[in-house]
Amino acid sequence: MAVLLAALEALADQITLRNGDRITGTVQKLDAGSLVVTTDALGDVRIKMEAVSAVLTDKPLRVEANGSPHDSSRLELGSEKVMLFTADGSQELERSSISSLLSAELVANAQKQESSELAPLLRFWNVGLDAGVSGAHGNAEILTANVGIRATRVTPRERLAVNFTSLLSRNKTDAQTVTSANAIRSGLRYDLNLSRRIFTFGFTNFESDRVQKLDLRNVLGGGAGLRVVDTQRTQFDVFTGGSFNREYLAVGENRKSGEMLVGHDLSYKMSPRTAMGSRFSFYPNMSDTGEYRATVDTTTSTRLNHWLGWQVTLSNIYVSNPPIGAKNNDLLISTGFRVTLGEERPFNPRAKVGVIAK
Repeated sequence: MAVLLAALEALADQITLRNGDRITGTVQKLDAGSLVVTTDALGDVRIKMEAVSAVLTDKPLRVEANGSPHDSSRLELGSEKVMLFTADGSQELERSSISSLLSAELVANAQKQESSELAPLLRFWNVGLDAGVSGAHGNAEILTANVGIRATRVTPRERLAVNFTSLLSRNKTDAQTVTSANAIRSGLRYDLNLSRRIFTFGFTNFESDRVQKLDLRNVLGGGAGLRVVDTQRTQFDVFTGGSFNREYLAVGENRKSGEMLVGHDLSYKMSPRTAMGSRFSFYPNMSDTGEYRATVDTTTSTRLNHWLGWQVTLSNIYVSNPPIGAKNNDLLISTGFRVTLGEERPFNPRAKVGVIAK
């Protein structure tokens, strides 16, 4: 029996106090000048370090000494010296140089917690990559290419959406190249659910169109919305707010204006594989009354399998006061394959985070 008890004690850490008492358990950490030890009989025991005469451990510890971390497999602490046993051998240090101790379990938990703080930012993303190319070579050379990227991170409470669309079309006839389309549209929008029906949002959009003589249009705005219809197949939202529009035109004119914003979002699942999404936004110009902008963005996509689909996108912008020589309306239509990474998730405060049924 004595041999068995001695073997059991050898598997535990030993803490000897200056008054001669001895505590057997597992050293967890040295925190704020106190040694925390987990025992079978008393649970966690906190001991002031000045009351500790010696410590013997047989489990891995992270030891911080002289500002540097050391991973020890075993530790022997005396009244003045500390002996660390590491993978590289043993090392003797002054007891006063030890600033902290941490068990391997607590080190692992701390590392897991640190990674989990970043994990939510990397989870719940759904990314779609669109691409389409068409061309001709012969009496005339024609090249049309469109690229689209959309990424959304959705939880029941918030949604972050990023989009990018580019369309380029060039025709070459009789050694003369004409660019009939060269447009880029991109944006960032953040939505936050305040209740089942009410949400708020903020956004910024960037647009350029060489044919429309628009070097850059940057719109920054926000507002609030109401969820009017919310079923498994259909979601219809209306929203209102305001924005600030800054335009840099190729004709040398720059314009800036404050705008109102009203519009709606529509999402509709036509079938288990086909879905349609549309957003209409109307911007009455408050700085130059009587002028306005209107945008319509509609995408219909059909899944061919869990990661590949076919999409048709329509993006239309109407400006009542375009630059001199440019038309009021600018319509982009693109189609092609869509590669999807991640799963779509419901933006609904009542929903649990999960995959929408297909």
